[in-house]
Amino acid sequence: MTEAGGPNLADDKEKSAPAVPTINLVVEFYSRPDPTLQDLISVANLGAGVAVTLYLPWGVVSGHVEANNEFFASAARSIRGEAENTGDENFASMAEAIAGRTFDPWAARVSEDDRLADAIHQGYDLTTFITLTHVQAFLGDSWNQPLQHEYLRVRLNSVTAWAYGMVRGSVPGE
Repeated sequence: MTEAGGPNLADDKEKSAPAVPTINLVVEFYSRPDPTLQDLISVANLGAGVAVTLYLPWGVVSGHVEANNEFFASAARSIRGEAENTGDENFASMAEAIAGRTFDPWAARVSEDDRLADAIHQGYDLTTFITLTHVQAFLGDSWNQPLQHEYLRVRLNSVTAWAYGMVRGSVPGE
């Protein structure tokens, strides 16, 4: 508010504030993630994950699609559990700080409506990661002994092909 005849301070602030540039969204149409995989993430966020096999430049990964927040919730639980098992107060304090800063902000379940409101821009789904659980990862010659993880986060742009269901059967070439 200004007094009659006094300066308008709000106008002065607006004039002196630096201009914030407009950032335009650019989506490379042919290299964007598979929209069906993005939809499977939506289904997982509703509580119904399915089994998939993803083919990536570094190998093959197979698991069940899980809500993305579960990866972070699991990591936070793990780091806190490791700290409890040591009995070291300094490590426990550090683990709590790491979990609180790195994992907790993303660990809360977000409603699918809120997730989509945040992820859909100009008609494009900007979901960039898929979270898998009960994971088997096959790298190079590891078909006999796949790496196993409770959770794995994979960048969707890295997926070159995918199949419904888990890898099954024997070692290729047998």
